[in-house]
Amino acid sequence: MSSLPAPRFIGTLEWAERNLRVGDGAFRAADFPWLGPIAREVDRRRGCTFGLMFPPQVFKTLFLQMRALRNIAVEPGRQLFYCLNGKDAADLADEKLCPLRDSVPAVMAHFPHDPDARGGKQIWKAIDAPFSLLGAENRNHRNSRSGRTIYLDEPWQFEPGWIPEIIARSDSYQWQRQIILATTAPSVDDEVDVLWRTSSQMNWHVVCLHCRERVPLEFGEPDSPGGIKWDSDEHTREPDGSWKIEVAKLTARWHCPACHQVTLYDPKTLRELNDPARGAGYVQGNPAPDPQVHFWRGNAFLMRDWRQLVGEWLAACNAKRRGSLEATEDFYRKKRVESWDPMKVTRRTNDLPVGDYDLGDPWADEGKMADGAPMRFLWVDVQRDHFWAVARQWSPNAQSRLLHFERLWEGSQIEALRNRLGIPPNHVVLDEAYNADLVHQICTAYHFLCANGVSARAFPHHDGVRRIFGEPRTIDPFLGRSNQGMQWCVGFHYASEGAKDRLDTLRQARSADGKPLWTIARNAPSEYVEQAYAEAKIRKRHPKNNGWFYEWKKLRPDNHAFDMECGQVISASMCGLLTATSTAESEE
Repeated sequence: MSSLPAPRFIGTLEWAERNLRVGDGAFRAADFPWLGPIAREVDRRRGCTFGLMFPPQVFKTLFLQMRALRNIAVEPGRQLFYCLNGKDAADLADEKLCPLRDSVPAVMAHFPHDPDARGGKQIWKAIDAPFSLLGAENRNHRNSRSGRTIYLDEPWQFEPGWIPEIIARSDSYQWQRQIILATTAPSVDDEVDVLWRTSSQMNWHVVCLHCRERVPLEFGEPDSPGGIKWDSDEHTREPDGSWKIEVAKLTARWHCPACHQVTLYDPKTLRELNDPARGAGYVQGNPAPDPQVHFWRGNAFLMRDWRQLVGEWLAACNAKRRGSLEATEDFYRKKRVESWDPMKVTRRTNDLPVGDYDLGDPWADEGKMADGAPMRFLWVDVQRDHFWAVARQWSPNAQSRLLHFERLWEGSQIEALRNRLGIPPNHVVLDEAYNADLVHQICTAYHFLCANGVSARAFPHHDGVRRIFGEPRTIDPFLGRSNQGMQWCVGFHYASEGAKDRLDTLRQARSADGKPLWTIARNAPSEYVEQAYAEAKIRKRHPKNNGWFYEWKKLRPDNHAFDMECGQVISASMCGLLTATSTAESEE
């Protein structure tokens, strides 16, 4: 009797081509040249941590899904799949993973015939292959489940300590386990960044069409001869130094770092540059890696129109000139796919930005609102028995001058100061963090606004955009039964950390002639200077993972002017002065 043939190993991509349909057709590995080397390594190695560091919406999460389904069908074992939170996990199950699973007979054959015995959308009871879709922010999910294969989707968003906790759940499978991360770029020195630095650091290289050398296709730095470049001249820049985005992006091109020849974008050209048959592939960047940590990286320029990407970068540059770093951070993480360090893109100086003017001097460049009101705002910090007021003027190009600073003693004095400075009532904002009832009553009496800084990154608006400030809300000031329901004040929340970061960025910004955009008057009181610079951003080590992070530290107990200057950038942001555009992309 002849012996049975040995079973043939089926890798992830081969299995996917046989079984999966993606979009309108069957999955084709040739459409994803960056995936081949990754899949081969993941297929053959055990006891390792793998990382895919690529832009969003390419193939990272798809690979995790393919690998999980292939394992159920071919290599059964306990698997855990972590998203940031339960909502993200539920959305992934509903929109992608469960429909994909249900469409593959080879996977469904491993589930019991009784539908009630198959589990739910996030807990699958496949025979010999249990699968759990979990939220990393849930402590029970991090500590009460164990698995041989663990998938982490966008772990750059995880809090310090979460990744080690999750990985510890696979210690009993130490030599058989696989930890697979699919992520965009992390913050510098966080847990994902540490894994990247200790890994093989496999960076995708293209093959130049001119010299046929294998080289990186990266963003061009100002002092580097190669990379993605564009024109910087009077045709592509405004008189104030900002970019004419639609003009400048059309000049985008790639300079080969080996031969310095120029290549223009074209979809066919990009396919040729990335073609493995011509020699394109990964090049190891770390000569002495941890043999059990393998990472692969590729940026958005390998996959998208260079002109569009340059336009996004220039929009981020314009936003940075106006005090907003959010678009710059987004570009570093998701387009350049480089670890984010805010200190790399901000110019630090200890010199006070003192302008050539005194408090209250007229300013010809001050802007006008649509209703003709001057672009000036008054923010007031409320204390137990007094108030601190900071007023600023703004120009349409985000220049700002200190108009007034004063200590006040009662609400009527705020109204008198507003009148004296010519500031509209709806441009006056009181901080409601302390003695909110009093704040609401003053705001109701004089038609001021109130605000409260909270620990949120952004707030969703009805148009689908997330912004640094929340939508306005009406507040009952509790004026007594006779006035109940008759009068209200209007307030809003804003992201306190984001406001501090915007203020810090604006303080470092310079105009085309090198002058600071944000200035203080030459006769500003010393009390104002001490309060306005009472906080600083410092670098600290995290006690859980010993990684570095940045936080704002109070240097002096009285930081009232600093808080009100943060409020000023919120008012300027609400008027559109400190964002690149009013679109979702600039604020998300």
